[in-house]
Amino acid sequence: MSEKYAFSNANKMMAALSRVLEEAWKLGQMSAEDYHRAITIERKTGQRLLKGRALSIGEVQALFHVCAQDSSVKGSRDAALIAVLYAAGLRRSEIVAIDSSDWNMVDNCLTVRSGKGDKDRTTYLDDGATAALMDWLIWRGEEPGALFYPTRKGGKVEH
Repeated sequence: MSEKYAFSNANKMMAALSRVLEEAWKLGQMSAEDYHRAITIERKTGQRLLKGRALSIGEVQALFHVCAQDSSVKGSRDAALIAVLYAAGLRRSEIVAIDSSDWNMVDNCLTVRSGKGDKDRTTYLDDGATAALMDWLIWRGEEPGALFYPTRKGGKVEH
């Protein structure tokens, strides 16, 4: 089964089969020796490689360079978004869930709520990410809500 199915699926099937065999043994439809021999089949473990890849420093710098060329609200927002993602090591789901109240300007830290494993954590930003975020906050304003808002073509921030 491990050759035909992913490790996790094969192990789920083996767990189901073990339960069926246990019930068959309890009902007297198989001997204890056959039952124990059948459930001792070795489970396979494995790990798949994650999709995607890490960006090189040059690629990150190229992204910041493009953002710096754009003096509009989108350039500021995109630079802050990339800086916070990169500096804090956030996932996409984490960055979109960050609220303006999660940013502590005094300590340069973000509170990430419901991250991986549904855990909260605090992450600190370096000076570059903080500067990019502060530039974005000038455009964004101080209204409560998401830290990053979409922008329209005309340069208006959609709250």
